[in-house]
Amino acid sequence: MTVEQVMDIVVKDLEFYRNSGGGVSFCGGEPTAQPDFLVNCLKSCKSLSIHTVVDTSGAVKWTFFEKILPYTDLFLYDIKHIDSEKHRKLTGSDNKLILDNLKKLEILKKPIWIRIPLIPGCNDSEEDLRQIAEYVKPLKAVEQVTLLPYNVAAGAKYESIGKQYQLKPFDSYPLERLAAFTSIFSSQGLTTVVSR
Repeated sequence: MTVEQVMDIVVKDLEFYRNSGGGVSFCGGEPTAQPDFLVNCLKSCKSLSIHTVVDTSGAVKWTFFEKILPYTDLFLYDIKHIDSEKHRKLTGSDNKLILDNLKKLEILKKPIWIRIPLIPGCNDSEEDLRQIAEYVKPLKAVEQVTLLPYNVAAGAKYESIGKQYQLKPFDSYPLERLAAFTSIFSSQGLTTVVSR
């Protein structure tokens, strides 16, 4: 799609954004993988006074952030693990760039919502989550933490593209366990929500 095609869709809801205080979120994949396209979409939104959100893994060069910073009102920022080696095992790379970029956004006082995808047996122990909470607590730009329970239906997507699903079957997290996860963050004074 072109920027113009995206904006044709966006402007259809312009009155809704103005009445609700909502706006446009750019997610993916990784939206910063197309930085020029993203910048132009963000600029177009800001020219219409539309609130903008970029949902990112943070695993991109800081120069990409510099391009979008003036036109982004809020960052949804993934943290999958604080421990660098565990992060490497989980994702294939360490988390140094991700955490460095998060610190830079903090220095610039850009509003951030931390998002934590909860992956059974990978990053959902109390210790793993406590480490994330302790890391995030001093970051004043962080407005909230969102816990994202792993979608148990994700395995079907793998089958549809002919790949083998690596996670063992499991049930959805019970409400009591999600409440315990939430309390780890709220006990650090962090506003915490669970996404469904």
